[in-house]
Amino acid sequence: MQPLSHKSFKSIIAEGNDVPSPPCAVIEASPPVPAEFGSWDEAVELRSARLLDRLASDCSSLFSARATAAAADPSPGGTEGGGYSTGSTYWISRGDPPRCLLEQIALAILESHLPHDISSAPSSPGTMGVGAEWWTLSIDAEEDSVGFHWDLDYDAEERHGVHRTPYAATVTYLCDSGAPTFVLDKAPTKASREGPPEDGKVIERGWISLPAAGKHMRFRGSWLHGAPDLGGILRVRGGDESSVVLNAKKWQKDGEREPSRKKGRSASSSKRGRKAISSSTKKVKGNKRKKRVSLLVNVWLDGAPGLAAPLPLKVANRLSPCLVKVPFSLSRPSQLLGGSTDEAEDCGKQEFDWPVANLAEGVSCSVCVQMPRSVDMIMGGTVELTFRTGEALLLF
Repeated sequence: MQPLSHKSFKSIIAEGNDVPSPPCAVIEASPPVPAEFGSWDEAVELRSARLLDRLASDCSSLFSARATAAAADPSPGGTEGGGYSTGSTYWISRGDPPRCLLEQIALAILESHLPHDISSAPSSPGTMGVGAEWWTLSIDAEEDSVGFHWDLDYDAEERHGVHRTPYAATVTYLCDSGAPTFVLDKAPTKASREGPPEDGKVIERGWISLPAAGKHMRFRGSWLHGAPDLGGILRVRGGDESSVVLNAKKWQKDGEREPSRKKGRSASSSKRGRKAISSSTKKVKGNKRKKRVSLLVNVWLDGAPGLAAPLPLKVANRLSPCLVKVPFSLSRPSQLLGGSTDEAEDCGKQEFDWPVANLAEGVSCSVCVQMPRSVDMIMGGTVELTFRTGEALLLF
């Protein structure tokens, strides 16, 4: 059997046909060079506090609308299990004209991370299926966390049993607070229903990124990531050299370290949900709570994931309009602090076990990571960790 390119795969899905067996025969005809980890400070050029407020407000309103729609949906994408779904995602093709500021920034992010052979080619609406899948998060900075997951084409998994991932994933922060993003260099298997998603490759590296307004990070679209509770191990140094302990709150209810694997699956709301977002039951009334606000953009080279759809025009018209010049550039690479678990021998290590969300029905696993008991970081900084064999692995 001739292997299928992803273009062929998308045409098969569009026609409603079955993918030839085995699913893992679906490969990239000419695979591009994989995107590696990168981080940039002040990538969103926040020329004024007003611009930050506008972007954060747009992200929050979109997130609230999607969460409300998911809560009203009685399907598996609803609120079963105490979590809530963030709903489906939005899509804009390369070359399409942006209709609001968020779409304008999403397209700028797309162009910034395309492989050279694609970025150098002229763009036109719908060219080669290249585009940006995007969505927003606006969660409580003190109480909420995002479970570990892979960004997948959930429609392809549901219908064809394959793990289809984007070329690159990105996070753009529009806040200075909240749980850090934690990325591990672990990809899922190609087939999604032949047991646990273990590809046999050792997890060697990880990155922890603290939010900072305007900061942007990119990593390989197939890598495992989340914004979990790190149990107070991060010691964050501010500009005045003072040190504070960053302590994300509980996964769910007081006294519960994390949801069980079953709860982790239901809280992630099946394939229609993008993340497993856990929220403490202890909320402070009032509107002065800090929010962890972010714009998430995935770069796809082979067509939109099945559940992504263009932002409705009536919604786009309610958001901030495009600017004359898009306020996005990658001119200030972040300083990456390095570290390894070897350096933690003096202070000891702490083991974390987090469930992995959004897997196929009947498949469950967790990621177990041995971390230093103390990790020093600067405010809004990023640290790269290296792991010895067995210090970071999937459990099932």
